[in-house]
Amino acid sequence: MAGLTEEQAEFIKKNKISKSALYDAEGKSKEELQKDMKAEGKTVAYNVEPCEEHGHTMSSRSGYCIQCDPASVSSVKKSAVMGLVYIAGSLKGQIITVGFTKSKTIKEEALNRNNTGGYGDWEILFSTQSMDASEIEYFTQNQLQKYSMSQDNEAKELFCCSYSKAKETIEGILEEKDFKVTKISENRAIISYYEFRNLVRKV
Repeated sequence: MAGLTEEQAEFIKKNKISKSALYDAEGKSKEELQKDMKAEGKTVAYNVEPCEEHGHTMSSRSGYCIQCDPASVSSVKKSAVMGLVYIAGSLKGQIITVGFTKSKTIKEEALNRNNTGGYGDWEILFSTQSMDASEIEYFTQNQLQKYSMSQDNEAKELFCCSYSKAKETIEGILEEKDFKVTKISENRAIISYYEFRNLVRKV
């Protein structure tokens, strides 16, 4: 059984990934890997099939290469805990954000207290609970990038799109990746006000 490569060990150390999060996937099918990792609370697999881009053999539980995309490490670290994926909107800014939280109330307060995106009228419109919440957040934000305000840090998580577009994106990811969710909540009294235009960012 092969262990970690020197490159992988350095990556794990640099990104402060706990050794208890690691899973040796040698000889495992993708289905076996995901089932075992969920059962054991593991979030990073090594000895997986090489990625197409650079031939890395370390991935998240859902199968994306964390070495090709180091920014995804934060979502991997959160994926071992139950959380909420939420959609929030600002009427003044005509923008949507999608994120991960453990508390809708605290997150909504934080969005407004921090004047996120320059606006203080954020409302959480939708949320769903899952052990895979951080990975759902990651994939959703990736798919919505063409609508992002810009590629500057916080703005990468702010989208010039409609509430429906964000929700459809989450639903598509849930179906494609077979993520299990519970406690779906939608603020139906106000969501119709957040059907903003879907504006693709100019590169």
